[in-house]
Amino acid sequence: MTNQTLSDTTVGQQMAVLNAAFTQVATSLAATAVSAGSTTVEPTNDDINVTYADALQLVASSLSGIIPSGKVPGFPAMLLTLDPIIAKVTTQLSITLPGSFALVTDLMKDVQQFLLAEGFTQTRTALVFT
Repeated sequence: MTNQTLSDTTVGQQMAVLNAAFTQVATSLAATAVSAGSTTVEPTNDDINVTYADALQLVASSLSGIIPSGKVPGFPAMLLTLDPIIAKVTTQLSITLPGSFALVTDLMKDVQQFLLAEGFTQTRTALVFT
Protein backbone atom coordinates (compact mmCIF):
# COMPACT_ATOMS: atom_id res chain seq x y z
CA MET A 1 0.00 0.00 0.00
CA THR A 2 2.37 2.66 -1.16
CA ASN A 3 1.90 5.97 -2.88
CA GLN A 4 -1.13 6.90 -0.78
CA THR A 5 -3.31 4.15 -2.28
CA LEU A 6 -4.97 3.08 0.96
CA SER A 7 -8.70 2.57 0.57
CA ASP A 8 -11.32 -0.01 1.43
CA THR A 9 -10.92 -1.38 -2.09
CA THR A 10 -7.13 -1.67 -2.20
CA VAL A 11 -6.77 -2.97 1.34
CA GLY A 12 -9.83 -5.20 0.94
CA GLN A 13 -8.23 -6.92 -2.05
CA GLN A 14 -5.05 -7.61 -0.10
CA MET A 15 -6.99 -8.81 2.95
CA ALA A 16 -8.90 -11.26 0.73
CA VAL A 17 -5.55 -12.67 -0.41
CA LEU A 18 -4.37 -12.96 3.21
CA ASN A 19 -7.63 -14.64 4.24
CA ALA A 20 -7.30 -17.20 1.44
CA ALA A 21 -3.62 -17.84 2.16
CA PHE A 22 -4.07 -18.37 5.90
CA THR A 23 -7.18 -20.51 5.29
CA GLN A 24 -5.10 -22.73 3.00
CA VAL A 25 -2.36 -22.97 5.63
CA ALA A 26 -4.92 -24.06 8.25
CA THR A 27 -6.33 -26.67 5.88
CA SER A 28 -2.86 -27.98 5.00
CA LEU A 29 -1.77 -28.16 8.62
CA ALA A 30 -4.96 -29.99 9.57
CA ALA A 31 -4.25 -32.55 6.84
CA THR A 32 -0.70 -33.08 8.09
CA ALA A 33 -0.08 -35.95 10.47
CA VAL A 34 0.82 -34.88 13.99
CA SER A 35 4.56 -34.75 14.39
CA ALA A 36 6.18 -37.01 16.96
CA GLY A 37 9.31 -34.90 16.66
CA SER A 38 11.18 -33.80 13.62
CA THR A 39 13.15 -36.63 12.08
CA THR A 40 13.65 -34.87 8.78
CA VAL A 41 16.75 -33.00 7.82
CA GLU A 42 14.75 -30.18 6.28
CA PRO A 43 12.40 -28.63 7.10
CA THR A 44 12.57 -29.24 10.81
CA ASN A 45 9.74 -28.35 13.18
CA ASP A 46 11.76 -25.29 14.19
CA ASP A 47 12.11 -24.26 10.53
CA ILE A 48 8.34 -24.44 10.13
CA ASN A 49 7.74 -22.48 13.33
CA VAL A 50 10.24 -19.77 12.38
CA THR A 51 8.68 -19.44 8.92
CA TYR A 52 5.22 -19.10 10.47
CA ALA A 53 6.41 -16.54 13.01
CA ASP A 54 8.11 -14.54 10.24
CA ALA A 55 4.92 -14.52 8.18
CA LEU A 56 2.82 -13.46 11.13
CA GLN A 57 5.31 -10.72 12.05
CA LEU A 58 5.17 -9.37 8.50
CA VAL A 59 1.38 -9.35 8.50
CA ALA A 60 1.11 -7.67 11.89
CA SER A 61 3.71 -5.00 11.23
CA SER A 62 2.47 -4.34 7.68
CA LEU A 63 -1.07 -3.74 8.86
CA SER A 64 -0.03 -1.55 11.79
CA GLY A 65 -0.24 1.78 9.98
CA ILE A 66 -3.63 1.33 8.40
CA ILE A 67 -5.89 2.19 11.35
CA PRO A 68 -4.04 5.44 12.21
CA SER A 69 -4.23 6.55 8.57
CA GLY A 70 -8.02 6.83 8.76
CA LYS A 71 -8.23 6.05 5.05
CA VAL A 72 -9.80 2.60 5.39
CA PRO A 73 -13.04 2.83 7.38
CA GLY A 74 -13.82 -0.85 6.68
CA PHE A 75 -10.50 -2.04 8.11
CA PRO A 76 -11.80 -3.05 11.55
CA ALA A 77 -14.34 -5.35 9.89
CA MET A 78 -11.59 -6.81 7.71
CA LEU A 79 -9.57 -7.57 10.85
CA LEU A 80 -12.58 -9.25 12.42
CA THR A 81 -12.54 -11.65 9.48
CA LEU A 82 -8.78 -12.23 9.43
CA ASP A 83 -8.25 -12.65 13.19
CA PRO A 84 -10.11 -15.96 13.63
CA ILE A 85 -8.47 -17.36 10.49
CA ILE A 86 -4.98 -16.62 11.82
CA ALA A 87 -5.97 -17.88 15.28
CA LYS A 88 -7.09 -21.16 13.67
CA VAL A 89 -3.72 -21.53 11.94
CA THR A 90 -1.91 -20.77 15.19
CA THR A 91 -3.95 -23.34 17.09
CA GLN A 92 -3.55 -25.95 14.35
CA LEU A 93 0.21 -25.38 14.27
CA SER A 94 0.42 -26.21 17.97
CA ILE A 95 -1.58 -29.41 17.33
CA THR A 96 0.39 -30.52 14.28
CA LEU A 97 3.78 -29.72 15.82
CA PRO A 98 3.26 -30.39 19.53
CA GLY A 99 5.93 -29.18 21.88
CA SER A 100 7.56 -26.86 19.40
CA PHE A 101 5.05 -24.01 19.56
CA ALA A 102 6.84 -22.15 22.37
CA LEU A 103 9.34 -20.96 19.75
CA VAL A 104 6.59 -19.13 17.84
CA THR A 105 5.37 -17.44 21.00
CA ASP A 106 8.92 -16.36 21.87
CA LEU A 107 9.51 -15.02 18.37
CA MET A 108 6.23 -13.10 18.47
CA LYS A 109 6.82 -11.24 21.75
CA ASP A 110 8.07 -8.09 20.03
CA VAL A 111 5.15 -8.09 17.61
CA GLN A 112 2.36 -8.60 20.11
CA GLN A 113 2.05 -4.80 20.41
CA PHE A 114 0.81 -4.70 16.81
CA LEU A 115 -1.58 -7.58 17.39
CA LEU A 116 -2.98 -5.78 20.41
CA ALA A 117 -3.30 -2.43 18.64
CA GLU A 118 -5.04 -3.99 15.65
CA GLY A 119 -7.47 -6.02 17.72
CA PHE A 120 -6.20 -9.53 16.97
CA THR A 121 -7.70 -10.86 20.21
CA GLN A 122 -8.23 -14.46 19.04
CA THR A 123 -4.72 -14.65 17.61
CA ARG A 124 -3.24 -13.25 20.83
CA THR A 125 -5.18 -15.86 22.82
CA ALA A 126 -3.92 -18.64 20.54
CA LEU A 127 -0.38 -17.35 21.06
CA VAL A 128 -0.99 -17.36 24.83
CA PHE A 129 -0.49 -13.59 25.15
CA THR A 130 -3.68 -12.90 27.10
